[in-house]
Amino acid sequence: MSIEQPPSSTSKELKEYLARQISRISVIADYIVGGLAMLSLKKLTLVGANDVTTGGGQLYLNGVTGNRIDFNINGSSAPTFTTRSAGTKIVLYPSVTASSVDFAIGTEASNLWFSTIDAAGTFGFKWYGGTTLAATLTGAGRLSLTENLGVRTTATAIDNVIVGNITGGATAHGVYVPSVIQSGVTTIAHGISTALGTVATSFTCASLNHFSANQATIGAGSAITNQYGFVADSTLTGATNNYGFYSSIASATGRYNFYAAGTAANYFEGGSTFNTTLLVTGILTNTGGIESAGAITSTNPTGGIGYATGAGGTVTQITSKATGVTLSKVCGTITTHAASLAANTAVSFVLTNTVLAATDNMVLNIVGGTNGAYCLGLDAVAAGSCTITLRNLTAGAIAEAVKIRFSLLKSVNV
Repeated sequence: MSIEQPPSSTSKELKEYLARQISRISVIADYIVGGLAMLSLKKLTLVGANDVTTGGGQLYLNGVTGNRIDFNINGSSAPTFTTRSAGTKIVLYPSVTASSVDFAIGTEASNLWFSTIDAAGTFGFKWYGGTTLAATLTGAGRLSLTENLGVRTTATAIDNVIVGNITGGATAHGVYVPSVIQSGVTTIAHGISTALGTVATSFTCASLNHFSANQATIGAGSAITNQYGFVADSTLTGATNNYGFYSSIASATGRYNFYAAGTAANYFEGGSTFNTTLLVTGILTNTGGIESAGAITSTNPTGGIGYATGAGGTVTQITSKATGVTLSKVCGTITTHAASLAANTAVSFVLTNTVLAATDNMVLNIVGGTNGAYCLGLDAVAAGSCTITLRNLTAGAIAEAVKIRFSLLKSVNV
């Protein structure tokens, strides 16, 4: 403001001069009063019109080297109903009532908080990348991502959830769900659940794995004592019925409730119950099939324990009833030569069977021939062969092809 010198002429000019000075003094007084008021200002209200241009807001910080709004340390509390929290720093949309809070930013002990009106699910939080919605968080705490999630690492296009290095203590978890099931969940509670499908278009997905355990690199110098693809801990006993693994797939071609395709042994410490046919495609030895430290029993009144289709075979003697035969099966039927066998006379022949061990047992039955006319004997059991004796018990010679059925039972001395 420039200083104007008083006039030296007429009274009219002096009056105009005085009027101008009084006006200037009034302006100066306003500045002084305004400045003094700012020293103890409790509230600043800006009523200028807003526009969408940069700097068009009611408050515009336009510093050359930085722009900042500072708050002191007073006021720290979580959002509250009815009365606005003392921890509220910026109210973006005032809506505090007896059942709602503001859209606001504030602080509480050791935390910065952001609030939405309530937890009913109508109000929440959204994040945008440009105009594209990136994530949504409901007031109840349900987070939804448009793209993939990386936890302590960077997400990729093919991995929807990536968990970074496992650390933090002697026992640590990549994913941990320590949830408490609430009283409204009365039918089924899923800790982790998948429901994978395909889009309605023509394509083939070679394999769909709902759960997959794969081996990564074991770092040089480190070692893993026990590795488990799936673990049901011994503490999993709190329900009326407890299942370490449960599958209820109905029987049909190409369906398996349990399928172990690897050649490693399968070990069952407890008893095993089979409610239907047990099909074994290997040999019941310690190198394949089923090996049990306990009894293998069946309660099926019509099925029992035995061999299924494919385990047996047949062979027919040639030349005479003393001619040896070869049938390397765990069970089968031998048809003898039809030569005459004299009264009260026995004939022996060798069965070559590579399945047979020296310690095994053979069960023999006559299933074709004159009823009550014969008896059978077994001796010279060795690895790969045994001797079968057929005796005619009658008082006359019999000339017929006798059918002898055998079943091999694996056995050991120790």
